[in-house]
Amino acid sequence: SNTLVLTGTLDVSGTINSNFMNINVTNKNVINLSASGDTKFGDTEDDTHQFTGSLLITGAIHYTYYRVTTTAYTASASDYLIGVSSSSGVTVRLPSASADTVGRVLVVKDEYVFPGGRPETSGSQIAISRSVGSSDLIDGNGYVAIAGDNASISLYSSGDGKWFII
Repeated sequence: SNTLVLTGTLDVSGTINSNFMNINVTNKNVINLSASGDTKFGDTEDDTHQFTGSLLITGAIHYTYYRVTTTAYTASASDYLIGVSSSSGVTVRLPSASADTVGRVLVVKDEYVFPGGRPETSGSQIAISRSVGSSDLIDGNGYVAIAGDNASISLYSSGDGKWFII
């Protein structure tokens, strides 16, 4: 067998070379590095990663995306881009603008193509509203609506019960 089993502590003075490392930990920080250069931090959607200083990205950024085809949708903690692909009216409910959402950005985009644009009637508009039971405000209102030809709206949370349109 080509397996080394160690119980206890391994102290290395020097370099460890490896093509692959599989690290199983309990109640510890998790960072996965692969030989191809991929890096994965964390293991659940509620993980938070903080960086101090600048972040330089070479390559693409991929945001989370959810396509809405029903008449109501509540944005999840991991949503960023919400595409509405429905010909009927849709309500997108925002998550609570609580302290843990400071600086959170959401984009809602009408993806359904109406000849001449989405009608501005209540049965056809896309309403962006606060979460059920919340007193949060969106630019001072309980809800805002978007209509027109493939309209979109970008919002950010101040973390103190308010969402603002960018």
